[in-house]
Amino acid sequence: MAKKDNNKKSFISSPTVGAIITLLANILILGVIVVLGRYMSIANEYFVIGIGGAIVAALIINIFFLLGYAKRIRFFRNMLVIFGVIIILFTSVAAYYSYSADASIDQLINKTGVEDVELVLLAFNEEDTQKNMDNKSVGYVVNSDKVEETIKNNMTRYSRTVVYKEYQNYGELLTAVSDKEVQYAVVPRNYTRLNEVAQLEVNPLDKAEELFIFNTKIESSVGSKDVLKEPFTLLITGLNDGLSDSIILASFNPQTLKATMTSVSRDSYVPIQCYPNKSFDKINHSRGVSRQCLIDTVESFLDEKVDYYFETDFYALVKIVDALGGLEITSPITFAGSLPIEGTVGTNEKNMEGITVPEGTNVLDGKQVITFARERHHFANGDFQRQLNQQYVIKELANKIISTRDPNTLLNVLNAAKDNMETSLPKESMVDLLGFAISNIDQSPVDPMSTFRITQTQIAGTTPLIKGASVVLPYKKDVELTRKVIDENMLTEPVLHNDYEFSFNANKPYTTNFIDADSAGGAGASFYNYDQPGNSKTNTRTVKETDSDSKDSKKTNNQNTQDNKTANNNNNNNNSNNNNSNNTNTEKPKETTLKAPDFATMSKDDIRAWGTKHNVKINFEVYETSEPQFNDGQYFGQYPEPNMNVDGSISVKYVKKKSQ
Repeated sequence: MAKKDNNKKSFISSPTVGAIITLLANILILGVIVVLGRYMSIANEYFVIGIGGAIVAALIINIFFLLGYAKRIRFFRNMLVIFGVIIILFTSVAAYYSYSADASIDQLINKTGVEDVELVLLAFNEEDTQKNMDNKSVGYVVNSDKVEETIKNNMTRYSRTVVYKEYQNYGELLTAVSDKEVQYAVVPRNYTRLNEVAQLEVNPLDKAEELFIFNTKIESSVGSKDVLKEPFTLLITGLNDGLSDSIILASFNPQTLKATMTSVSRDSYVPIQCYPNKSFDKINHSRGVSRQCLIDTVESFLDEKVDYYFETDFYALVKIVDALGGLEITSPITFAGSLPIEGTVGTNEKNMEGITVPEGTNVLDGKQVITFARERHHFANGDFQRQLNQQYVIKELANKIISTRDPNTLLNVLNAAKDNMETSLPKESMVDLLGFAISNIDQSPVDPMSTFRITQTQIAGTTPLIKGASVVLPYKKDVELTRKVIDENMLTEPVLHNDYEFSFNANKPYTTNFIDADSAGGAGASFYNYDQPGNSKTNTRTVKETDSDSKDSKKTNNQNTQDNKTANNNNNNNNSNNNNSNNTNTEKPKETTLKAPDFATMSKDDIRAWGTKHNVKINFEVYETSEPQFNDGQYFGQYPEPNMNVDGSISVKYVKKKSQ
């Protein structure tokens, strides 16, 4: 027994043991202080207390070591071991969370502004391989000298006699492939949706073979604003198969606590700045070329400088919402949608998962939230309502993240985001903004998002078919109004507007300001027309619309439905008056719209016969589910819905039961 006590005494008395404990504790404390110091502006007073406590703990450890081993006082040796082990355990946990969070944030940030762009060479016939490319034609889209140089440098490795053919956009390139003008084509790595541009009946990409992949780098400018003093803009994009299916330009003024959110339809038909001669295309196709091409196109279209970007895909949002334990969302209807299963995106054969979103206010999981944000078919205003829903989801998500104080939850959010998100907003600016937001929220008597004034706008337009594709021609007044709203928010000295009337009802909750341009909808509305490449000035022309065009361009706010109905009625009256006075030479649109019947009681053969009779394309789709209330082969829904206008095609969905 005495021998055991002597061993224990010898262990504690060893200066080596004391030195290791002291050194390890000091290293961990110093590491935590260094990392946490980068985030001090988030909650300055708490970080000061925490860092001060860490410094005191380090001093105590060192004093114990000196007294215990230099002065050889046994009590302090024992206290060093006990206190030192506690400090090491505590700081190890703190170091894990702080370094994990710091590493995740670093992974989100593109510090250089350089984008790695993957390109692939495709062949469309079995006899066309890497070995017999001599004297054959390779088509590509010219979007920058750097990309063109990269293509030719890589092709030279396989053939020095290959013939290069340049095209204005990917629609022309795919048409050339279909017409056998070229045997090979260079396209972006995520090319599965490029046929949306060409709208070819037979998609040549379905049977294309990838010969080799190569990379190039595209540089872009990185913003350098003081986000706590200067107003700035942030381009928020949601990617799907390499294209930007969600485009929102946000601006924030730290002096006024005011933010704006402007949704741009992904189908907006505008000049693409990286295309030769800045030819027209859907704006989301610009992202298929590069991120910088999309930024340049948005800047040209809205005449606003983009300071920073924030880019994500749908799966990152799914993971973030799940990490937060769900998100409370109010849906006006119950509907079923579908979401591509992660891992199948970018392939020719997507596996879809059926998702149901219930009516009313519910806590939705990540897949339900993204389905709600992506849905357009079940809403009368289609893509324009989807834009508002996306803004709604972003605000609710930001609200919940800012309100969360659990470090484990926040770390899970960062881990969920790091692989599927990227931003050019520097870490220092992120930290400053988060601290700024928390400080103002803590002093505010209302919920986090109500602390800041958020003005929502969206750019609607008419929806004609151009080259076989449905596009959105933006309304001139919507664009002008959006520019005005953003310009005013970007002023360092804000403009004060007089409010002639103010009302308040304690029983009616505060709602976000939504600005609805009174030009949207109705015959005689005008839209932007860029006649000369690179021309920043705009000309307008008058267009005639069918009822379906007007319906698609009306915009609603879920929280103010009745007010918007009144506004739309006034808009229609104003447009009608304007038509009478300004468009005397314009013919009245003919009432030739076709209404969708109710297919619920019709067989597939009857539905096909109806489509043939009225020259309408019928698309039969599948909703996979294992929910017991559904039967295999059951009619599930259609779009357009019964009595809605038909614009060339109808989708009819049937249930397919999953095997248990």
